[in-house]
Amino acid sequence: MDARVSAAEGRPADARGALRPLLDGPVSRDAQLLMEQLVSDDGTWGGLRYLATRTSEGLEAWSPVAAGRVPLLQGHLDVEAGWSEVSFQGETRGSAVASLAAAQPLGASLGATAGIGLRQDFGGSPGISARGGARIGLADGLDLRLDLAHELLDATPASIDQRNTMTAATAALGWTGGEGSRTLTAAASAAALSAGSRRTGATLAGEQRLAWSHGSVRAGLLARGFGFSETLPLGFFNPERYRYGGATGGATWRWGRVLEADASAQGGWQWVNADPVQFTWSYALTATLSPRGWPVQLLAGWSQAFAGLPVTTPTDPASYRESTVRLGLRISRRDGSSLF
Repeated sequence: MDARVSAAEGRPADARGALRPLLDGPVSRDAQLLMEQLVSDDGTWGGLRYLATRTSEGLEAWSPVAAGRVPLLQGHLDVEAGWSEVSFQGETRGSAVASLAAAQPLGASLGATAGIGLRQDFGGSPGISARGGARIGLADGLDLRLDLAHELLDATPASIDQRNTMTAATAALGWTGGEGSRTLTAAASAAALSAGSRRTGATLAGEQRLAWSHGSVRAGLLARGFGFSETLPLGFFNPERYRYGGATGGATWRWGRVLEADASAQGGWQWVNADPVQFTWSYALTATLSPRGWPVQLLAGWSQAFAGLPVTTPTDPASYRESTVRLGLRISRRDGSSLF
């Protein structure tokens, strides 16, 4: 009970401390599940991940990264280091990358995040990204998120060579009801690019989830739009007007705590500038394996998008295809204590 109260009040480190002595003896299912959730959210883990993307236009990007998390006060500190490479139209740009990010709950209704990133070679010299954010609990199930970020726009070699950056502010209002089975999100953003243009955007989404003994199914609606004040030769897709509206759906199946498989899909209609409306859809498959008795978690994922939101300006948006593979390995401490 003490652990659940501490977790609900935004003190996960205290919750882990209350649970840790229980792990030396027979552990109740509830206590074990709570500790696993706390370790996943704020406990100590280390691992590797790999992401690779290929598009029908010939763009290829891949990124192997080593990542880790350690508890920090009531929150956590994330550290990442790896390599990021992108190729397009005969040009290739690769660089070492690293980041440091912290998240800290400030009670049950407040939380703060901050982070900094480094790309060792961003157009011939180092590039630095930074972000900060706050979560404010306005009422039961109703949260306001405020985020400010300075991003390196490194999706293509041309954008890297131009050292394109974007500073963006985002406000998002999220509501969760029905014991987590229903969610609504509304978000708006405004950004300034180093090239001189501006970007504004908005998103509205809702989802209903139905749980069953071995998983859940979900369905929802999604509308989003964004636009740049002018289209510039920046090396990436920056239309003056983009609109999308459609439906989302998915299902999750679990075999105890050993295996989790998830399938999701999204389909709808998009409008790009004054072009005719187009139907676009995508799907994603993910599997997570957590062998019994081992502090190891393996993840594999595959996704494809058809006529979706392109990375670069497409000659024929209807024929655009994008495929991504994700692989991951995570090793966690069972009791949530530090590895060091």
